Amino acid sequence: MMLLRLVVASLRYRARLYLPMVVAVALSSGLVGTGMSVGESFAGIVEEKMQMYGANVILTPEEGEPLPPGGVGVELRPERLRGTGVTLAITNLEALLEMNPAWMVRGEGEILVGAKLAERLGISQGEEVEVGNLKARAAILESGTEFDSYLLVNGTPGEVSMLLLRVEEPGRYRGRGIVLEEMLRAKYAFLEGIRTLILYVSVLTAAAALAGTASLARMDAGERRREFGVLRALGASRGRLARVVLAEYAAVGALSCALALGVWAVLSSLVLRLSTGAAPVLSAATGGTVLVLCFLAFFAVSGIYLLEATRKEAVEELRGE
Repeated sequence: MMLLRLVVASLRYRARLYLPMVVAVALSSGLVGTGMSVGESFAGIVEEKMQMYGANVILTPEEGEPLPPGGVGVELRPERLRGTGVTLAITNLEALLEMNPAWMVRGEGEILVGAKLAERLGISQGEEVEVGNLKARAAILESGTEFDSYLLVNGTPGEVSMLLLRVEEPGRYRGRGIVLEEMLRAKYAFLEGIRTLILYVSVLTAAAALAGTASLARMDAGERRREFGVLRALGASRGRLARVVLAEYAAVGALSCALALGVWAVLSSLVLRLSTGAAPVLSAATGGTVLVLCFLAFFAVSGIYLLEATRKEAVEELRGE
């Protein structure tokens, strides 16, 4: 009970000292957690986008190479449309679109005109076009890939020119391919830069916060040395004084941990929502890391405090030495 009263009184008296410590450690620990969560979230974003794309390899097989199973075959054939040379892609349109759920088709038609080709030739949605022996209405395909420059028709390709695959390791297949995963990683490269910047800043901030907190603790311990000398002269043991200091820093550390968790959650949400519009990944492992960092910081500072506060004997303090 006496220990509790001493700790509460000390916390009230030293509130102005402990508040900067709490803020500094909480901010630095929260930044470390933010860097970790942003990294986890970026990995999830890329994976989610890969699932949306469906097929992630457009593979042109080399001569004599067997075609891997599980893809959609596409035969490419040169044709002319309105006096302009175009690439006609003969494929199973239904299977192709199922494999690429992120592709958008505007309108309905028997022919899909890639958005780039439609813009270049001035073809509008629902317009009737004639290519070869085929005359039909055109729908506009927006795929975000080279198919935006093709004219796609439904059919069974007589000779497969390329195969669209959905694989996790595109590099294992031989041939010339376009890996959409690389497109995604290029798009999110700036997000990786943000994550790296946050980690660097958080490490530097954590180091500066620990140094500043330790300096404040040493200053306070020097001023408090006479108080400890009086308590030692009245019979207080070093162990009891150590328990008072540890209890104070445990209370301050707990407050800092709670604040750090809030900083971590808010900053992670702000960074992700402003840069990608996605919600952050707030894992228990990252939260545990934030808590451990806070407690380790105040454990180290309390040790520095004890060394500084008790390095002289009580008699020397009473003499003013």
